[in-house]
Amino acid sequence: MLERCRMFRVGATLGFRLRLALCSRQNGINFSSSPLPTLGLVGPAARFLLLEYQIDPSKIQATGPRNALLKQDVLDYITTHGIKKGVMATTTGVEPPKTSVTGSKRRSRSFADVPLLSADLVSKTSIPHGYLSTHVDVTEIVNEMEKLLAEGTELCLTTIVIRACVLALKVVPELNAISDRSTTSSSPVVNVAMYVPSQGRNSVFGVLRGAEKMTMKEIEMNRQRIEKNVAAGTLSVEDAEGGTFSVCNLSDLNISDSAELVRPHQLATLTIGRLHHFLSDGQSSADRLKATLSFNNAVISEDLASKFLESFRFLLEHPLLLS
Repeated sequence: MLERCRMFRVGATLGFRLRLALCSRQNGINFSSSPLPTLGLVGPAARFLLLEYQIDPSKIQATGPRNALLKQDVLDYITTHGIKKGVMATTTGVEPPKTSVTGSKRRSRSFADVPLLSADLVSKTSIPHGYLSTHVDVTEIVNEMEKLLAEGTELCLTTIVIRACVLALKVVPELNAISDRSTTSSSPVVNVAMYVPSQGRNSVFGVLRGAEKMTMKEIEMNRQRIEKNVAAGTLSVEDAEGGTFSVCNLSDLNISDSAELVRPHQLATLTIGRLHHFLSDGQSSADRLKATLSFNNAVISEDLASKFLESFRFLLEHPLLLS
């Protein structure tokens, strides 16, 4: 208890010292040359008032023990004489010295404030987010993609992920829905909003409408079409709005782990990171990626989110189920 009292007294003294320093800086007063009594004691509160009101302490009758000048002594003097702040500085015509604030001469990085997009701002301020992640072994998928590439057929990982999401949403249809602040309605169709990297800072999403009816080949064709339109700046409104579920493939950006925002009027966004190649048992190699589901936890429970992730992981680890 004694130690806490000492800490309180020290903290109070430091607080007064900071206020004194601020007052002296504002009024151009030098502590060492301030007209304070040398024989009697002056407490920090009384000293602050003397400096703030520019009062000569020799004119005040000290009533404290050992001729100490108390705060109440100064307050009584101020009240009796009707003194206002800074009167002496004004009447004497002495102007406080001008001070200039000089910043650090060290070089520092320059940062530009980038305003949030309206969709991101709505997401951050109105959608409560929950996050779940899982690691997926995609060794078989990578091997199959390499075989197809050798045969002259290119299949993008984004296409495979979209196909897996569509099938997983059939298991957990609660995530495929449209939501506003008051109501949530399940969607009979799966419109996948696919993230498309662009040269600008804007996050561009193209929508694959009716993805539940598309084959893997049709998803790949529509993905290529949307990416070309984004690159050319000709993405139509129909291909940019109306998504019911979002997918972000950040593997091409060399990002291992990320939790993207849930887009407005949707309930979930799945994000996958880049592939990691390693030796699984010292001899055979394996490829893994991390998948993170961002979801509106005011509507979607962790059980449903976990069920979706498990279905998604199972489908990617058994690619024959994707056909």
